[in-house]
Amino acid sequence: MNRHKGKLAGFSLGKAFGFCLLLFVLANFYFLTLPVVAADKTFLIEDTAPLLSCAATKIPDGTNNWYITKPVVTITATDSGGAAPAASGLAKLYYKWDSDAYTPVTITGAPLSYTYDVAPATQGSHVLWFKADDYSGNTSLEYSNTYNWDNYGPDSSATLTISPNTWTNSLTPTVTWSGITDTVPSSGIGSVEYKCTDTTWFDWKASGSSAASASNIALPSAADIPDGKYDIQVRAKDMAGNDGAAKTSTNSYMKDTTGPVIDSFTAPYDIYKGQTATFKMTAYEPISASGVNNSSAIIFLKAYGTVTWKINGAAMTWNSTNNNFTYDYLVSEEPGTQYQVKVEVSDILGKK
Repeated sequence: MNRHKGKLAGFSLGKAFGFCLLLFVLANFYFLTLPVVAADKTFLIEDTAPLLSCAATKIPDGTNNWYITKPVVTITATDSGGAAPAASGLAKLYYKWDSDAYTPVTITGAPLSYTYDVAPATQGSHVLWFKADDYSGNTSLEYSNTYNWDNYGPDSSATLTISPNTWTNSLTPTVTWSGITDTVPSSGIGSVEYKCTDTTWFDWKASGSSAASASNIALPSAADIPDGKYDIQVRAKDMAGNDGAAKTSTNSYMKDTTGPVIDSFTAPYDIYKGQTATFKMTAYEPISASGVNNSSAIIFLKAYGTVTWKINGAAMTWNSTNNNFTYDYLVSEEPGTQYQVKVEVSDILGKK
């Protein structure tokens, strides 16, 4: 009985193994004869970061590359991976001023090109930083550019005085000022200009902060500025080209470079030995100037044909009642003698 069961069990195991082997062979034959279907799918790889640039919407309207009006800057980003679908498109733009944190700007639609306008919040010199990401995760380089903005002129709280404080024939009065500043943030003081009343502005100094100090000013020639009293004004100009308010001197520059004008001179026509000859002269200053020196008039007298002055600079007397100068001369020469006469008068500064 046991021997019979073993034979039956051995037979069954062999049959089972053969049956499995047959199934394996048939299965491989079936699958090897099936048609092959290829999967058509493209994988795109982009490893090129976006490119960026920036440009102000207008050129600087001040001097020395400064803007007087607020600059508006257009940032342009381009996904440089090629035409779609090779480029994934722009995803985000980032910008900041100076050391601030970056401000992100989300870009919708995955465009290949994008522009964005920014402007500084305060005046001064500022650095704009910017960068961008595309949808493939590529980040651009960090770009930067500097923009300068200043629309305030220098401070006008200067103190301005002139020396000498009297009439002078000097063309270089000492003009002293202090307190010219340019409030930070600013472009800084670029130059100082001056002018006399009703004249044009003249450059004095263009050397930054040192221009706010005092110095001698060489005024234009007398042909350009006639004698008279003048207020001198000083104003500062900053590096951006903004003018500060003009500061007027506390005292006047009083210029007098010309002498008095002899208005009239009279002498007796016929005089005789022993008589008194009275000479008279009037003089005036042609403009408001230092004035005629009433003790400066002198008279010269000599006979024609001689070289020696009979009267060599005798002082004439000021007559305040008649507003003239007089000189009385007792004639000692014989009749028939002719005389050459001349007179001189000076102003208070000694100018004849």
